[in-house]
Amino acid sequence: MRAAAKGRASLGEVAERGEARRGRGVRGAAARCACVATSLTSGLALFLYLAICFGGVSLGPFEQTAARLLSDRAGLREMTLDGLKLARAPDGDALTLSANEVSAEGADGGVDLPDLALRLAPGDVMRGRAVPRHVALSGASLEVVRTERGFAIKGGGAGGGLLPLLRRAEAGGFEGVEATGVSLRFRDEVADLSLQAEGASVLIEPTRLGYKARLALSMGEGRIEAQAAFDLEAATFESVLTLNSAPLGALLPYAAKGGKAATLPLTGEFRLGGGFHPSAVSGAFDLRTPGGVVELGPRKLEVEAAQLRGRYEGADALLAVDGFAFEAGRSRGALSGEVRLLRGGRLPVSLRSEELVLALPGFEAPLAFGAVEVTGGFEPASRRFAMDEARLALRDGPALGGQLAVDLPKGGDRIGVVGGLSAAGPLSRKDVLALWPTGLAPGARRWTQTHVEGGRIEAFGIDVAIPRGHLNAGGRLTPEMLDLRFALRDGTIAYLDGMPPVTEAAAEGHLTGGSFEITATSGRTGGAAVERASFALPRFGSPAAPAEIAVSLRGAAQDLLALADAAPFGFLGAAGLSPDDFGGEGRFVLNVTRPLRDGVTRDEMSVAGEGTFERASLDGLPGGFDLTAANGTVTLSDEALVVEGEALARGVPATGRLERRFGPEAPSLTLEAAAALTPASGDALGLPVRRYVAGSAPLRFAMAGEDRFEKASIRVDLTPAALRLPDFGVAKAAGARGRAAVDLYLPKDAPPRVQMLKLVTEDVLVEGSALLDEAGGLVRLDLPRVFVAGHADLAARLARDGRSLDVDVTGRFADAVPLIDRLFAGGGTGGSGEGGAAVPMTLTAAIDEVKAKGGVRLKDVRAAVEQDEAGLRRVDFESEYGGGGALRLSLGADALGVGQKLSLTTDSTGDLVDALFGISSLTGGSGRLDATVIEGGPVAGTFAADALTLRDAPVVARLLSIGSLDGLANVLSGEGLYFDRLRGAVTLEDGVLGLQDARLTGSALGLSANGAVDLSDREFDLSGAVAPAYGVNSFLGAIPLLGDLLVSREGEGVVAFAYGVEGPIGSPTISVNTLSALTPGIFRRLFEPVRDRPSVEQLLARAQEEARLREDRETAASAEALTEAEGEERRLHARPPGRSGTGPGGR
Repeated sequence: MRAAAKGRASLGEVAERGEARRGRGVRGAAARCACVATSLTSGLALFLYLAICFGGVSLGPFEQTAARLLSDRAGLREMTLDGLKLARAPDGDALTLSANEVSAEGADGGVDLPDLALRLAPGDVMRGRAVPRHVALSGASLEVVRTERGFAIKGGGAGGGLLPLLRRAEAGGFEGVEATGVSLRFRDEVADLSLQAEGASVLIEPTRLGYKARLALSMGEGRIEAQAAFDLEAATFESVLTLNSAPLGALLPYAAKGGKAATLPLTGEFRLGGGFHPSAVSGAFDLRTPGGVVELGPRKLEVEAAQLRGRYEGADALLAVDGFAFEAGRSRGALSGEVRLLRGGRLPVSLRSEELVLALPGFEAPLAFGAVEVTGGFEPASRRFAMDEARLALRDGPALGGQLAVDLPKGGDRIGVVGGLSAAGPLSRKDVLALWPTGLAPGARRWTQTHVEGGRIEAFGIDVAIPRGHLNAGGRLTPEMLDLRFALRDGTIAYLDGMPPVTEAAAEGHLTGGSFEITATSGRTGGAAVERASFALPRFGSPAAPAEIAVSLRGAAQDLLALADAAPFGFLGAAGLSPDDFGGEGRFVLNVTRPLRDGVTRDEMSVAGEGTFERASLDGLPGGFDLTAANGTVTLSDEALVVEGEALARGVPATGRLERRFGPEAPSLTLEAAAALTPASGDALGLPVRRYVAGSAPLRFAMAGEDRFEKASIRVDLTPAALRLPDFGVAKAAGARGRAAVDLYLPKDAPPRVQMLKLVTEDVLVEGSALLDEAGGLVRLDLPRVFVAGHADLAARLARDGRSLDVDVTGRFADAVPLIDRLFAGGGTGGSGEGGAAVPMTLTAAIDEVKAKGGVRLKDVRAAVEQDEAGLRRVDFESEYGGGGALRLSLGADALGVGQKLSLTTDSTGDLVDALFGISSLTGGSGRLDATVIEGGPVAGTFAADALTLRDAPVVARLLSIGSLDGLANVLSGEGLYFDRLRGAVTLEDGVLGLQDARLTGSALGLSANGAVDLSDREFDLSGAVAPAYGVNSFLGAIPLLGDLLVSREGEGVVAFAYGVEGPIGSPTISVNTLSALTPGIFRRLFEPVRDRPSVEQLLARAQEEARLREDRETAASAEALTEAEGEERRLHARPPGRSGTGPGGR
């Protein structure tokens, strides 16, 4: 229109100048041109109108002009248009100005729009006011940003803003805005959160009082719609946001950044309304979900159902949660609370719940709470949720109360926690483990879970100070970041695997960020009282410090040692002992350091301990020894277990040391003991030394081995004591050097062996070895050297088979005098064992020289002896006298069946008498003894010898002197009296040698004797007659009848006097009846004492009768037993079939 007006003005000026030049004639031509121009303009206008109405007109040449016009109207710095087109609106009342690509840039940014349509009023266009009444957008981006200053709305695309176009539109004719395919984005710079949605549609329309708006968008399979109405005059609004199965994952502003996703569909609505001022706004919300999955990193949480109801009160800046009920996996609960949305600071928060179960990551089981009350606040700037007062009541336990602040993740830093909680009452072990995260000190937690049982937890409290970000990349807690304390009462704690636990324990527990310790101050374990017991992990980390265990105990020694013998130690079992062997009281402190893991071996542990014991006792030591009244110490280390002390060993004071070493060196097990060997202590210890030892001799006993006692030794220093073994010629004075030693080997699966035994004095050397049976009895004894100066130089071997002994003796020299004295002192034959029975034995001997009584030496002695329970059964003995002549003795079965037959022959009766009785006054003469060793009775027999000489016989000399036979006495003292023969009967029983009708006759003298010589008490009780000039005096005795009358018996004569010898052998009393010389022989018996002793013949006859009776009794007993057996057999055969006792059919 302006262009057209401008065109008309130019034609008039031309016409006027032409008229001035040409005059009035030109006026007509000008009028005609004007009519033509008007016609052309009207035609052009008609053509433009028709083009606009039918398809529109492209305004390409005017794009820059239109862009500048719109830019000026919108206050933009620059704007470009492409594809600008003007067309008639469909309703025919307006024009539409559209563009395909619009780019605009303002002071706060720019915008790129794929499609833009502006609705223009024709009248506005005609008047030059081309302001859009309606705006249509497609493909726009809209971003809402929350900053510290509040909310701002920006356009997307190139980053500029679209709203300046809308804000500058004149309200009078504005008809609205419609946008499709809009990209919406919400960004919270304060919380570092974001939300984005594509394909939204927005409609804004004016109303009579203001505006109304509608937003709709689809998210997955759900939909979100928002509607709002604004009353500009009243400055109020109403809005509602409706969710229909909207996915929570799309609404979580941190879904992409946090690596978390959710498929929970939300349904419900938000309602908000009131005045434009924030304090005048209020509203309510109600949301619910039927269930779905929430992914929290690697974890997936199944949500069964959830509902959230609440309201907002702007006047109080209060956001109230009236109810939040949820059930997700093992978590469930119902919460309510309030948040005050105050500006520029802390947001007060309060939460409540009547029941809350939370299955939290890192906890072994869900945390179940009853009433929960929390008051505090949230600090947006620091992202800290501070619980100023928290009370969380365990569902089956007391409430936890205190203060706690949680620093939420920020800037990539993980959560932080500061504060403390304590329990208002006792907790159970289960409660503590439920509150203890599995990843917090896992070793300590695992130990508590497996080693603590029962009881109640009191005084539970925890203080935490973990800064935000400290746990990034697996950061470890420091000691000051965690402090948890509790008290255990009446609990059970297994401090060491394999050992009895501490029961009735009163203990204190302490867990920090770097250590853990639980210490009991009372309790019992295995019967012992606990003074103190602790388990400590002094340092967490990798590698973790080993656990330190310390136990202090007191009680019965048996109970304490049972603990030392428990797995994995087994200290006593390794020493071959049992806790049941001990008594008394003790105290012990044990320290163990070990790795905190399963399958720890003994070698991986470090142990140390010490203790004391009082009035202790020990039974079952080797050899059957028992210890009582023991006092001492116990020391334990990685290298050894050492027990030292003093005690009474069978009542004998002793000191000892037991050491069990654990290292590789041998021996690893030793026992040492010391005592004084005296006659009294020997009796107590079962050592038969009273007869041999006088005084006190130090004794040392030792045992050693690897895993068990394998060797033992006994050492006795005999120097301070006197030693006497008269049977073996040993006589050591006190102070003279001497020692005894025994070494034993104790194999595991074989009987013990005496590897060495030795007795050494200045005059004695005994060396040997022995084998024992499992009961300690002798099996074999080897003595390769038995030397006693002047008494023995032998070798001996003894072997036992059951109760039978096999003895073999060889050597250069032996003194048999003690054996001879014992033989005649005891009487009978053979030694007896238990119950009076002799020990079955075989003995062989081969000795170069044997010393007998009277200085008689026997050469080349050979002997073989057999003995059974009844006594000697066979003896074969032979030797040579040192001066010549043989000696032979044999013992064997008796033909009469009453015992054994004893035969002895000698080429020198004098040497034999001297060797057996030490009587050297008789020499020469061969002799013989034939006797019977009656079973259960004496030895009885006869003897005979010829060609004997009697010289220097004091008793006979006194007898002759008293009988006034001084001449014969002188001869006896000089060259001696010769006797032709010696005859008589002899018995030996119980050490008493009996003589019957013994007679010694020669031409010069005849002697007879009857009576006994007590070899044990060494006393005479003899009587007889002395006949001088026996050759003539006895001549009449050869006349029949007259000889019996005058002489009476051999060895006497017609003239003879009776005598008697009584009293000690060394100084007997001799009596002579000289009147008896005047009486004939038969009447001489009247002067002799009456002796009631059976003769040898009587003894043998009686023995034969007893043997016959004994045989008859045995025969009768056998017959009776046989008869009884036959009768029983007949009764069995006579019983009817099917009738046996009380079985079926028996009654």
